[in-house]
Amino acid sequence: MSGHATFPVLGIPTRFESDSPEVLRIAGEAFGAWRVLERDPGWIGTLQARVRIEVIPGEEGPEDHAPLHFAMEGRSRLRFSSPGSRGWSDAERREAHAVVTEGLVRDRQHFRYGVLEALALTLLTRLDREPLHAAALVRGDAALLLAGRSGVGKSTLAYAAVRAGLRVLTEDVVFLQLEPFRAWGMPGYLHVPADSAVFFPELDGTAPAVRANGKIKIAVGLRERGALAPRPVVDRAGVCLLRRGEPAGVERLSPAQVLHALAEHPEEGFDAFAATIGERIVRLAEHGGWRLTLPAHPADAIPLLHQMFDALDRGPGPGAPPSPQPQESGMAAEPSAGPVPAITPGHPAFEHVRTSSAHAVLWPLTVRGALDVEVLRRALAAAARGREGAGVAEELELATVDLRQTTPGEAEAELRKLAAHELERPFDPGRSPLLRALLLRTEDNAHALLLLLHHVVSDGWSVRVLRDELAVLYAEQLRRGEAGGA
Repeated sequence: MSGHATFPVLGIPTRFESDSPEVLRIAGEAFGAWRVLERDPGWIGTLQARVRIEVIPGEEGPEDHAPLHFAMEGRSRLRFSSPGSRGWSDAERREAHAVVTEGLVRDRQHFRYGVLEALALTLLTRLDREPLHAAALVRGDAALLLAGRSGVGKSTLAYAAVRAGLRVLTEDVVFLQLEPFRAWGMPGYLHVPADSAVFFPELDGTAPAVRANGKIKIAVGLRERGALAPRPVVDRAGVCLLRRGEPAGVERLSPAQVLHALAEHPEEGFDAFAATIGERIVRLAEHGGWRLTLPAHPADAIPLLHQMFDALDRGPGPGAPPSPQPQESGMAAEPSAGPVPAITPGHPAFEHVRTSSAHAVLWPLTVRGALDVEVLRRALAAAARGREGAGVAEELELATVDLRQTTPGEAEAELRKLAAHELERPFDPGRSPLLRALLLRTEDNAHALLLLLHHVVSDGWSVRVLRDELAVLYAEQLRRGEAGGA
């Protein structure tokens, strides 16, 4: 490659190499804003990535914009093709490579968003930068994520906030880093609906453009308006869920409510991270958040946004919004009543064992650390109550078995035997809860938690959400002082 440029995209130094100066210019336009991190290198990690683009003579075909095709191979590799170009992105190798035609590069916006950014971000999001569908505003050193379905009004509200002096971290996607916890934005433009001039007269006469996703939007340059966040990353963030309806206003939400709203039914494109983003959402939702019912005019929501930022500034510190429990001094988090055990999916005893039957689906979890069984039961009941059709009441039974006096081999055999028995027990949808739980203690600070669900409520995503909610709700029960004994 004859030329190269390096940008710390999402805090990951990414080297772009190409034999085309035009490709490097486009890379600078797409990712050059990330160089602001070089003023404070503490935000830049040591992990590195590489994107190589070779340009060959040729055209793409008669279409105005070449059709682009993408296919995932496993979780870490993406393949790309067009009539005249091809490429791949591989997170395990931390590298992307494409051979593209001169005609595709000449279609600059299509090449930038559809190829260059797609390959680079697919690569980087698999390196602990997983995407969440949300806009984000910044005041001081804290961010407020605005989450909601497409079309709810995130960008319109963000533009109203810009007019009121707030800054934008990102317009549509927040990238969540787990270790250390950080929320990354994507500096650039804010794209508002073409009819936004109804609310903002200064946009009248601004020509809208068709974005790569086919939507017609007005592009608002954030840098020109002085509305970019000082840096494209924060380590303190709160969550505001947006919805339309009456009456307008804001309400506090529990951690479980925030977790459920963010994790359930992700939109297309974000669903590729359904299996792995849960732990990041748990961290984000750890102390709850808010739900904002939008007023008729987005500018009328600005005082409510400032109230949420005020609460964030009084909050518990990095990585989490304030507790939703009201207090005279605001919404600061109460200290935890004890340690929260680590709850992780799977268990070694079930790696090659049948986990479903005609009656039920088994979801084994591993629990490590000091455990209060009654708190776990309450947390499991609270998580399950929110699931449509689960039929789980406060009196949910959590059966327990102590296997500490057995050898490791005997314990694994007993785990499988009990699980097989539970899988053959039918549910009675008219009388019984559609979830059962069995807790088996294998060591002083190690348990296997077996969740058995009726097929009606056992789709994989719902079970993952249920698993993630347990950690949040366990901590919430401890904060309320509801410990019942190990």
